Amino acid sequence: MATKKKLLQAAAGTAAASGGAGGLNVESLFSTYLYEGNGSSQTIQNGVNLGQSYGSGSARFGGTATGEYLQTPVSTDFVLGSGDFTIEFWMNVTSSSGNNQEPLSFGDGTGDYDPVFYLSGTTLQFYGSTSGTAWDLLSGVSVGTITYGTWHHVAVTRNVDGVRCYLDGVQGSGTGIGSSSFSQTSNQVTIGRGQDTKRFYGYLSDVHFVKGTALYTGSSYTLPTSATTAHANTKLLTLQQDDLLTDNSTTGHTITEYGGSIYDEPVFGPFDADEAGEGGLVWIKNRETTDWHALFDTERGVGIQLASNDTRANYTLSNALTSFNSTGFSLGNDNSAVNSNAEDFASWTFRKAPKFFDVQTFTSASSGNTTFNHDLGATPAFVIIKNTQTSDPWVIYHVETGNDKYLSFDTSAAGTLSGSFSVDSTSVTVSSMLMYTSQSYVAYLFAHNDGDGEFGPDGDADIIKCGSYSGTGASGNFVDLGFEPQWLLLKNATDPEAWWLFDNMRGAVSGGNDARLIPNLNNAESSYDNITFHATGFTPSTNNYVNGQSDNMIYIAIRRGPMAVPTDATDVFFMDVDGNAGDPAFRTTDAVDFSMIRRPTTTDPFRASSRLTGSIFLDTNTTAAEDATNTNYVYDYNNGFGGWTTLNSGYQAWMWKRAPNYFDVVAFELGNNANREVKHNLNATPEMIWWKKRSGTSNWAVFHKDLGQSKYLLLQDTAAEATSSNIWGTSSFSSTAFYLNETSFGVSGDDCIAYLFASVDGVSKVGSYTGTGAAQNIDCGFSSGARFVLIKRTDDTSPWWLWDSERGIVSGTEPFLDLNSNAQQTTMFDWLDPNSSGFSIPSGGNNNVSGASYIFYAIA
Repeated sequence: MATKKKLLQAAAGTAAASGGAGGLNVESLFSTYLYEGNGSSQTIQNGVNLGQSYGSGSARFGGTATGEYLQTPVSTDFVLGSGDFTIEFWMNVTSSSGNNQEPLSFGDGTGDYDPVFYLSGTTLQFYGSTSGTAWDLLSGVSVGTITYGTWHHVAVTRNVDGVRCYLDGVQGSGTGIGSSSFSQTSNQVTIGRGQDTKRFYGYLSDVHFVKGTALYTGSSYTLPTSATTAHANTKLLTLQQDDLLTDNSTTGHTITEYGGSIYDEPVFGPFDADEAGEGGLVWIKNRETTDWHALFDTERGVGIQLASNDTRANYTLSNALTSFNSTGFSLGNDNSAVNSNAEDFASWTFRKAPKFFDVQTFTSASSGNTTFNHDLGATPAFVIIKNTQTSDPWVIYHVETGNDKYLSFDTSAAGTLSGSFSVDSTSVTVSSMLMYTSQSYVAYLFAHNDGDGEFGPDGDADIIKCGSYSGTGASGNFVDLGFEPQWLLLKNATDPEAWWLFDNMRGAVSGGNDARLIPNLNNAESSYDNITFHATGFTPSTNNYVNGQSDNMIYIAIRRGPMAVPTDATDVFFMDVDGNAGDPAFRTTDAVDFSMIRRPTTTDPFRASSRLTGSIFLDTNTTAAEDATNTNYVYDYNNGFGGWTTLNSGYQAWMWKRAPNYFDVVAFELGNNANREVKHNLNATPEMIWWKKRSGTSNWAVFHKDLGQSKYLLLQDTAAEATSSNIWGTSSFSSTAFYLNETSFGVSGDDCIAYLFASVDGVSKVGSYTGTGAAQNIDCGFSSGARFVLIKRTDDTSPWWLWDSERGIVSGTEPFLDLNSNAQQTTMFDWLDPNSSGFSIPSGGNNNVSGASYIFYAIA
């Protein structure tokens, strides 16, 4: 079962999920999540535990035309017939997009007029047939009106009174159908799909079918408050927390995934558990319009807003941010600043944790200085304070401006000599000059890790830095953080310049314009070449806003994640076909960092692009420079990539997420060093590298561990391995750096990109084999076979052959493509077969010539 699970650790310093000593990973403490407003309500699932945990699970369905769904075997158990029955489930619809909302069908989804639930806009309807050729029994019977982003209980029952349809315990419609029988003689249940190709977009939980009993018969009933338990006549009970794809009825029907892997949400569902969340801050900004920066926190409570660009006090919006959840937060429809329809938003979520972040509310002293306690477990380096009763300015302390100065969010003023702060590991004291007496305040406190962080799998990593640098006004002013940032807040503390906010999700592009927002203004997002993120820090541009000459530039930076090594390939490698109307064009269950797209059945090249380089692409079959003419190669989505509003059918995307030990992307500039060290964040020694100069023509140079640092291949060419004694430098590659002889690759100043691959047990495999001429199995250590296989012969000319499960890896002929060519896929040879541990090489193929040497890269 290829479901996905998210594990949330309880507190910093706890044992890692693997059983060793470790701490929290940054991805469980901080998130930049981008979303489109829907004007109604929606739940943001960003993996950060802010609020109530849930006592049930759910399955998320993507809603694409060829997307995932579940199906039982054909059985007489699922024939509704003319007797009593109950169908019930919980449903949370994500939005109005998707491919015709049909959450559940009592049929195989081939259009045979099987009983089906259909969502027409926000109205859920139920259909049934006596003939199998028309909706002559039940046609569009109303169950009720749903709200997007909200859990609803759905039930349809039949007894002697007829059919009753319920939503949230209230009968929507009822109709007498006498002794009429539904048309099937045997059937199967299809979950997440209805008739033909119609799919569902949202979450389903506790799907329950009882044959022979109507559990609900009146005009209303009390909603369940805990997970459903099996009835004596239960024939199916599934999508429950312990194991979502198990039938918990006594019949034990097998439930099979089709069209992709169901996204398993074991901590998101309709029922509350007893334990509370960790608490924290949610900061939201409309990227498209001049609207507030909206700040919500768990200490002040749901729906109580502050605005960083305004001095206003607490502002209550009952249906703006409606709940803090165990994996994020939920939004209502009350405020254009958080959820206006069809507009793009950015959200930043900070979870409370020692040595990272804390939120405190307090009342100022009636006289003299005010002291309040905190739970940061370290001396705060950045403190943001706001009076929540009156329109008093924001007061901000930063360790690099000193105890006698303060800054403010609502203005661009430089550090002001007024009042003072005293901070330590348990409390903060604020001068009476900066506070009204006896009033309510909120404080957001940020730590600074300096070799004393207790995060990551080994419990020894830093994830947050609060520091400063001296502006130079010139290029190359590198700021060493010791990690690659994902979020950066900058301020010139010497001159009255704006606050600048950058993150890698909206785009902090190497060699291009960066998306920026201004916390002290309500401006929409703008784009300018301000910042470049590197593997160990960042470089400000020559702009005075971020690099004023001799100015004191202060910052707060948060480390890029994930820090956890992946355990499931479906979390970090994705495929999608045909593209979709609306953003993103190619959809996944997580953010994408690198992709290749093409149409397999036409003469198209593979076009490679990455989050780090922004809206440009390189063709893998040429030496040409990058192309920036197509601005649709964009990555500012949490669920895929590509900004095409229309895309010709037949396109396929292969997409990677950066993750430790698995895959990394490095953008850098060439120099003249014969042994140039290039820092990376793979956290493992690279086993394969694809390198390309971005400007001007150049080869795609490929390193592979089984060839060594004295040899290379060309990705755009069929050539055999070539030898160069120092093309990959003279120092050995490591878990933090690889090396280049830069004079072999280009000239000083050239922008470059490198893609780094490695093996992770059960997830990916970089390896080699020797051809035998006879069939052989290639053991990659997988349990369910390979979904992606790339093979190249190294001792003689051959293409870079690519197979994948989306187009088919079967026993027999299957299509393959060449990375080095724009030729359409070939289907005439049987050169690859499935094998549970990896893949099999049949006899007689060009990828199995006796005595020949081959390298490969496979993903489970």
